[in-house]
Amino acid sequence: MRKFGWGGTLVLMGLAVVAIAVPANAGYVLSLSGPSTVTPGQSFEVSANMTASDPVNDKFDIHAWTVAVNGPRSLIYNGYLLNPAAFITGGAEDNSHPKGAPNTGDLAGLLITNSLYAATPSIADVQFEGLTRSNPDGTSIPFVGSGNLLTMRLKMPDDAQLQEVYNLGAGIQAFNLGFDDVSVQAGSPLSISVVPEPATLVLLGLGGLAAVRRRFLGA
Repeated sequence: MRKFGWGGTLVLMGLAVVAIAVPANAGYVLSLSGPSTVTPGQSFEVSANMTASDPVNDKFDIHAWTVAVNGPRSLIYNGYLLNPAAFITGGAEDNSHPKGAPNTGDLAGLLITNSLYAATPSIADVQFEGLTRSNPDGTSIPFVGSGNLLTMRLKMPDDAQLQEVYNLGAGIQAFNLGFDDVSVQAGSPLSISVVPEPATLVLLGLGGLAAVRRRFLGA
């Protein structure tokens, strides 16, 4: 039988791993994907995807990593959903910080601030940590090869200003298969810019056409 006793251990391991350069021949790359532009107050999703160098033999059953947000104000965090084939979101073996509701991962619109994940007080981030699903005998069912690891539900604050830029990056703490380390490196950060709503763009366009027409008629 395996027991979930990795919480404190993985945090300490993670702090050590973050300080070490990631090898170029990592087995996995963990990358974030999502929209490149968002309007003020818009809800959106960001996916975390694992790309395996060996889709058959690359696997893990323990994960601990973070998503940091670097921007002029705090994004709103409404929840997350781990890959349902591999994990039980909000279950006993999901030790994410903050932890979402069972099965849905819903959160009450939390601000991603420096205090949301207390283990990294100088960074505005959230943490994901846990074990994969188990067989009836308690042995793990590993995550194998490439695929979606989880999807985050976020919202741009209503007071976000046009042309603001928010960068989201993954921070690797520890990935394991049992007690064996699994090599994982983070992909490039996801950059999201704040843009006007489509209706605003239409109005701006109409205003520009009207100005051109006035100049033409007055010429």
